Amino acid sequence: MINIAIVDDEVQILDMLENYFQRLEGYSVKTFQSPSQAISAIKPDNVDLVLLDIMMPQMDGLEILEKLRYTMPTLPIMPLKIKTIFLKI
Repeated sequence: MINIAIVDDEVQILDMLENYFQRLEGYSVKTFQSPSQAISAIKPDNVDLVLLDIMMPQMDGLEILEKLRYTMPTLPIMPLKIKTIFLKI
């Protein structure tokens, strides 16, 4: 089982990514809307990959990346830059 942590301030993005990975076999997903909660919860023994929004109002994604790298230098972290787009039809 691959444990993925997703950190994003937008609920729609968290829901979309969580739904995607839940449909695939072999993945477990934890989502965090709060950067500080993510930093506290993400540990090397419970997360294999972090998907990290780099543009959040509470804390810059690069700051989170730096904090995670300090304690877990080998943890794979993939920065994301996803915007929600609403189309009127």
